[in-house]
Amino acid sequence: MDAQTVVTALALAVAAAALALAFASLARARRAEKHGQAEGAAPAPGRMDELVRATAQMASALGQVQQGLQAQGTAQARDGAATQQSVEAARAALSDVQRSLARVREQLGAATAQQNSSARATQRALENIAAGVSQMTGILSDKKSRGAWGEYQLETLLSVYAGSSSAVYEAQYTLARGQRVDVALHLPGTSKILGIDSKFPLEGFQEIQAAQELSAGQAEALRGAEARFRTSVRRHVDDIARKYVVPPETADLAVMFVPSEAVYIHVCAEEPELISYAAGKHVLICSPTTLVGVVFSLVAATRDFERTRNIDEVVRRIGLLQDDVRRLNTRLEGASKALDTAQQRFAAVGVSGGKVVRDIELLCAGALPAEGGADQA
Repeated sequence: MDAQTVVTALALAVAAAALALAFASLARARRAEKHGQAEGAAPAPGRMDELVRATAQMASALGQVQQGLQAQGTAQARDGAATQQSVEAARAALSDVQRSLARVREQLGAATAQQNSSARATQRALENIAAGVSQMTGILSDKKSRGAWGEYQLETLLSVYAGSSSAVYEAQYTLARGQRVDVALHLPGTSKILGIDSKFPLEGFQEIQAAQELSAGQAEALRGAEARFRTSVRRHVDDIARKYVVPPETADLAVMFVPSEAVYIHVCAEEPELISYAAGKHVLICSPTTLVGVVFSLVAATRDFERTRNIDEVVRRIGLLQDDVRRLNTRLEGASKALDTAQQRFAAVGVSGGKVVRDIELLCAGALPAEGGADQA
């Protein structure tokens, strides 16, 4: 309810009260008049005035009621227009809300479709990863395939960090006694090679992983897997030392390449005695990361050796280059002098040509030029 309606209601209430008072006054006057007539007396002037005042009050109250009703009707009409405007505004707002909801539904549908597409792409990627992991598991579970994978990883690493120079390394190198090493690193300044074997026994490590997934009551299985892992690594170290540490054809040590950083970390952290055992057999256990350091050191040593071995020839070649530079400097000086002479001669030719042109111009004008050749100018 607005302020205009409240005011109108109050006006009507006041008018109704005044009307009630007027009626009460009129009723009193009539009763008094009847009482006077019953007694046979004339109406008193005061009573007549009271009757007139009551009548006036009644008329005034009726006027106020009429004005109140008119004001209420005007307020209702105005309120009706305002209400109509409010309804139209509400309808417009509702339409905007409906359009906004439609846009939100469209955006939500597009986002849902994109999310579904992303979920399908993620699912396909996970399936591909699972397939790759399954394939890798199959490779690592087979000894022959595992050896091929280790050789491939080793050769790829060497090709990236050492290039394809046969002066640095050779794959599938055959020793004099017939043993074939996966990769032979050529040591600079000597005919010796450093053999690298890539067939690390991963079965024991896989057994350790499987045993670690068992409950605490299966600790015996874990200890057994660790013992078998140590035995297989020691046996492989012995094979490498026997086959690839054969001086003077080879260096005094060989490299056992571990194609997995996780396995190498396990050996260093949990089985450090294997590192010591391998070092005692002149076998260096390397992961892909540590092998990169070995390869970099070998490549740098090879380059230093090549420079040192050819140092005398380099010095001789530098002396020859110095002689060539001296001859070039002498020839440049001669060419510079010849250019200076040619420039002077060109200048003299220009002077002679100018003298000839001037003499011809004078002769054409009927004048006689000064005697003397053009070169005397």
